[in-house]
Parts: sequence; C-alpha cells; structure tokens
Amino acid sequence: MNRIASNAAKTIAKRGQATLIAASLALLSSSALAVPVADQVFAPTITNVIDTSFMPGFGQSFTAGVSGVLDEIWFVAWTGSHSPVTLRLCNGAGPCAASTFTVNSVVDHGVYPPSGSFYHWLGLDVSSQNFSVVAGQQFSFQFTNNDNAYQNCGGGYAGGAVFNSQCSGTGDLAFKTFVSQPTVPEPASLALFGLALAGLGFSRRKKA
Repeated sequence: MNRIASNAAKTIAKRGQATLIAASLALLSSSALAVPVADQVFAPTITNVIDTSFMPGFGQSFTAGVSGVLDEIWFVAWTGSHSPVTLRLCNGAGPCAASTFTVNSVVDHGVYPPSGSFYHWLGLDVSSQNFSVVAGQQFSFQFTNNDNAYQNCGGGYAGGAVFNSQCSGTGDLAFKTFVSQPTVPEPASLALFGLALAGLGFSRRKKA
C-alpha cells in the first residue's frame, strides 16, 4: 500500500512539474510575440494634390526609427476601391528592383484628417514579406500598379523622398509605417521558467 501511495505521489509530482514547465513555456512564447508599433508617420496638410495614376512606379523612401519586421504601410488615396495593390520593397532609396508582390485586401482606416472627407488612410498588410528594417537605415516602398495615392507638394518628409514623381516642388507621399518588434519576456515569466527547471533538476538528482 505504501508503494502504491509513493508511486501515486511521484506521478502527481511529475505531472505538476510538466504542467509548470508547459505554463512557463506558454508565458515565454506569448511574451515574445511580435507587437506592431507605429514607426514613421508623415501626415502633412494638403497644399497640392497630384494624381499619381500618371506616375508609373512611384514610391517613397523612409528612414526606419525602430528595428524589426515591416508589418503594414498606410497611404492616402481617394475614397473607393483600391484592391489589389502591387508593391515592391527594397533597401535604400528607390526605385526598387525587387520582385513585386500583391496585397489583395486594402483596409480603409478612415478619413485622412487634413483633407476633410475626400481622402482616406488605406492600409496594406506586408507582413507576409518578412521584410526586415533597421533603425537609422533607409528603405523604400514602390507602387507598381497606378493608384490614386496622395502626394503633398508643399512640404517634405525629412527621412526620405518620393521618386518617379511628377511633382514640381519638394514633396512626399503621406504615409505611415508599422514595424513588428519581439517583446522581451517579463521577469515574472523568466522566474517561473527558472523555477520549473530547478524543480526538474531537483527531481533528477533525487532519482540518482
């Protein structure tokens, strides 16, 4: 009877350790998930609107403020349907020679505040490209199908420049970039994981 009770206690202890380790791993993995953050935001007041449908291959370079994976790009365009959109992403100032890819779903994020109701922020999910950006370095996105994105010709974005543009003055696209960054595990998660490993080590020493 004592042997049965002892074996049962050992089984419960093993299961408890396994549960503790599984919970610790779950906490660590969830805390390490990438979290998209707004990085570059250029939202100028409208001074001049250029119809970019007359600018084949126009694009915008930008300087990343944080390191991570480019998750989403917002641009400003006329209201209405803008799907699908084909793009290129590349390092440095454009034009880009990289292969094109297609974003089939363009998400409307609402009215672009400086424009009244004529233009909207439109979001492009580019996370599938796993395109890495590094803080302080320059990158570019380029539209390869003609779309009616909004270009401001009265003011410039300091971290880059528009290219393949017919704008007569200095001006850049209104845009936002979002970058996914892995988060650092919380101290409590690390402590729980350490406790689980310590318990596992103690159990093995006891067996030996």
